[in-house]
Amino acid sequence: MSAARKLDYRVRKHAVDNTFSSSIDKGDPVNFKAAFAKVGYPQVGDPPRWTIEANHRNSEDNHIQTIRVIFFTAPEEAMTKSVVQGLKVTYSNTAEDPPSEYSTDQADVAIQFNAAEGTISGTISAELTDQLDPPKFHALDFDFNLASRETPR
Repeated sequence: MSAARKLDYRVRKHAVDNTFSSSIDKGDPVNFKAAFAKVGYPQVGDPPRWTIEANHRNSEDNHIQTIRVIFFTAPEEAMTKSVVQGLKVTYSNTAEDPPSEYSTDQADVAIQFNAAEGTISGTISAELTDQLDPPKFHALDFDFNLASRETPR
């Protein structure tokens, strides 16, 4: 018989409450479950990129809306800019027929980012297209206050 080993781990606790609220096509804001973390994207190479991923499941019809913001360059500590590049915003909604993914690589941002703590808060506004012919569009405005899942390295 082997001796049992006590596992020691720390769950990262943070004062930030991980809120994410989005208005889609100027509608009423909807609360999403969101996460902020460094994610590896093999198609764009190293290093891992700071990413916000938010999901909302409609309790009536079980359709899922997903918003993702990928920062290809690390966000600045304080950023208030119109038409920022170096990021990608995507949106999908399974309620659409046919389902489609919308994206853009430009957005208006006003954020506060703390690399040492792994926190980000602010607002992002973007107009996304499905890039088909004829194109369909969605306008997204979202507010967030997020802390990363792991301690930044």
